Amino acid sequence: MQALELLKTHFRGCVWRHVLSILVGLMLLRGAKTLTSLRGEESVPTLSRTLNLYPWPLQELIATRRQLISQALKKRHLRRRGRRPTVYLIIDDTVIPKRGKVLPWLGFHFSPSQDRVVRGWDLVFAAVRVGSLTVPWGWHLYVNERFLEEEDFRKRTELACELIRSFEPPLGSRVIVLVDSTYCCKPPDRNLPGPRLYPHRLGEEGPATLRW
Repeated sequence: MQALELLKTHFRGCVWRHVLSILVGLMLLRGAKTLTSLRGEESVPTLSRTLNLYPWPLQELIATRRQLISQALKKRHLRRRGRRPTVYLIIDDTVIPKRGKVLPWLGFHFSPSQDRVVRGWDLVFAAVRVGSLTVPWGWHLYVNERFLEEEDFRKRTELACELIRSFEPPLGSRVIVLVDSTYCCKPPDRNLPGPRLYPHRLGEEGPATLRW
């Protein structure tokens, strides 16, 4: 696979075995995953060093994954006869509780699923859905402004706009962007390239829809 070949070029042979062990464990196991459950025949310290010390080509992997997603969407888009399927780009955020003392960018965020403020990471993410196919497109970490300089701080709405800008739908497709109403506190971004976004349905509560 293209992504595996890209990864393999960045790791020595002995380290590549540990990387494969982690990847296979992530694919086979469901729910929360710890290094102990992923280790297989490897030791936990070895896997920890593989994750933390070796340079993972993050940006290259993101670009490759998005390219593969675009190819999969294009295949579904072109092989269908008649009316072409609608592509949904879903924008939302989620809080991942964390207890670690040395983890970076931890903050206190309201978690709707727990109905309280928790300490953890707040991720703004985008997912793509076409028919029965749903795949993650990308995500950004929201960092509380007290940790950053004023010029580096970005609101959740700004992070959401970046995810929308990065999306490359199949040519000629009909795209609907689904966002929570909290992301519609300001008029839609009119500087986005391509067709202009405009509000289709806005409400004080519940989801809102932006048509592309």
